[in-house]
Amino acid sequence: MIDGSNWIPLSKVYDHVIPCTPGAYMLRCVDGAGDPRMIGRAGGDDHEGLLDIGETSNLRNRFQEILETIKPSTTRSEHSAIWRYVAFGCDRKFPSANLQFQYGESDTWTDAKREEFQLVMWYIERFLEPSPLNSVYVPNGGYPPDYLEIMTSTFGRKPLKPW
Repeated sequence: MIDGSNWIPLSKVYDHVIPCTPGAYMLRCVDGAGDPRMIGRAGGDDHEGLLDIGETSNLRNRFQEILETIKPSTTRSEHSAIWRYVAFGCDRKFPSANLQFQYGESDTWTDAKREEFQLVMWYIERFLEPSPLNSVYVPNGGYPPDYLEIMTSTFGRKPLKPW
């Protein structure tokens, strides 16, 4: 489980033994002093500087993919959040040298999806919108089986149907 501590600079991905297991992760930006970069959000200021909340079936591959994708010579990405980071020039405000990540291992991909879903719901409850690179939140491969219970416990009511 991700607890908000033990942030690792993205540039140090290859210095760490990151497991090849499913898991959830968060990506944030810090300033030159190493403090989280504040991001203004609809529901208040995000003082943790969270840019993306995600899940993957292979944590090591995901962080290597992110690191390779943010290189200036990259022309494409399979990862939609990092594609937005590169395509929209987010590095102008959130330099790649200042990106940090943390992750939590999961036993299964379904567990990783559940962890991601809970983190995204926590962020939306707190700031009234998804983190900047999460866009409109639809989990990859669908919602976890217990998503209605998670949303109900997060927001205190069952979610509205989209239309």
